[in-house]
Amino acid sequence: MKTTNYLCLGLVLLMIALSLQPTKIYAARANCTARGAEIDLSGCNLTNANVRNANLRNANLTNVNFTNANLTGATLTGATLTGANLTGANLTGVTSGGITGTPAALPTGWKLMNGYLVGPTGKLSNTINQSAKVIAQPQAGSFTAITTGEKMTCALNSAGKAYCWGSNQFGGLGNGTTTNSNTPVAVTMPTGVTFASIGGGQYHNCALTTTGTVYCWGFNQFGELGNGTNTNSSIPVAVTMPAGITTFTAIAVGSNHTCALTTKGTAYCWGLNNQAEFGNNTTTDSSIPMAVTMPTGVTFKALAAGASHVCALSTTGAAYCWGRNFAGDGGNGTNVTPSLTPLAVTMPAGVTFTSIDTSSSASHTCALTSTGTVYCWGYNGYGQIGNGSTAFSVLVPTAVTIPGGATVTVIDAGGFNTCAITSTGATYCWGFNQQSQIGNGTTTVSYVPVAVTMPTGVTFTAIDTSAHSCALTSTGTAYCWGWNAAGQLGVCDL
Repeated sequence: MKTTNYLCLGLVLLMIALSLQPTKIYAARANCTARGAEIDLSGCNLTNANVRNANLRNANLTNVNFTNANLTGATLTGATLTGANLTGANLTGVTSGGITGTPAALPTGWKLMNGYLVGPTGKLSNTINQSAKVIAQPQAGSFTAITTGEKMTCALNSAGKAYCWGSNQFGGLGNGTTTNSNTPVAVTMPTGVTFASIGGGQYHNCALTTTGTVYCWGFNQFGELGNGTNTNSSIPVAVTMPAGITTFTAIAVGSNHTCALTTKGTAYCWGLNNQAEFGNNTTTDSSIPMAVTMPTGVTFKALAAGASHVCALSTTGAAYCWGRNFAGDGGNGTNVTPSLTPLAVTMPAGVTFTSIDTSSSASHTCALTSTGTVYCWGYNGYGQIGNGSTAFSVLVPTAVTIPGGATVTVIDAGGFNTCAITSTGATYCWGFNQQSQIGNGTTTVSYVPVAVTMPTGVTFTAIDTSAHSCALTSTGTAYCWGWNAAGQLGVCDL
């Protein structure tokens, strides 16, 4: 295994600086109010306003007129843009995600996709790496698992300890600080605890212990940490176990929600539930785990949590999904309303699934069969379904053709892209590529699988993808590529 210095000596990284402090807003009419940590600008006329670097997180921007406004570097994560007019606005470097509502108009070439403002050249102006680069490996054993969040990455080592790197705005690195890091930093482990698996959300992370309890850390506005509070935490905190439940066997971390599987094959979810992510016939958020309404006679063996939907695999190899369904996320032939409880996915004739995956920023899902065939469904705005279609959505599972008919052993559905590892060790990715997350040395969107440019002599055994991608080798070395706005690649070539 290649040994690298923990400190990236001599490496210059281009970083995107984002001011987290609100700047003064100059408006022609300012009937605007502040409500605690949130801002209500509904109805304001901000034509030609200078809103550069403003922190508008979770702001109510309903019907705001932003015509020709300068929003460079602004934070719009979680904002409501219903009826907002952004004609001619400068959105360079805007941070988005979790945006709700439909704007009246956007600047030329911009779209609102899956809660993100996506521009002609990608979500943000950012630093990217177009091919896989080895990260600065900590001297603490090889990595055995890796997960990619919004602008951060976390991994487990062979001793069951967690390391994270990238954005630490809400304490998502779990080391007791809110300082970003472009190299792995040790998560502050709870006393006597060993982690068995880990998952990354938009701004929070969760890990399952070897004894079946769950710890989470980071952003907690909607109860993502599951500890009965809405307070962010920069170190892992224990999730409140449901009455009568002592052990979870698996976790799935979504954008602002998390789900867990019990030994009995039932599921619990917590956090944000505005799109029925809990599957309990409500849209009420919860800071403690809530039981999913199980289909009659069904037990689950695997879970996958997306941006605002969740899917599960039954013990018979059938898939079920619930939550948001705007682009066929549910895989049941519809794309109308959220599913308040788990509904059966329309299974291809004669097919059973052995694994299932979506990610914290995804509105599509992919599953793998026992014969190594990949099926995907849901949002397809950038070809992430991988069947060559340019249709906006695919409502039922559709087979993906891997070049050469290769058998797939690992599938990972990212934000707007998908990656697969084959039985020969080759890695393929497809879909959105403006941040080079496909890893083929380009920024060109691909509607079919294309080969990742592999480092010489390297094969991957695990992969996780979002706006950036990271993979592990059989020796536990991590490689990352794509978007690097906050140092989430952990890149250090020495």
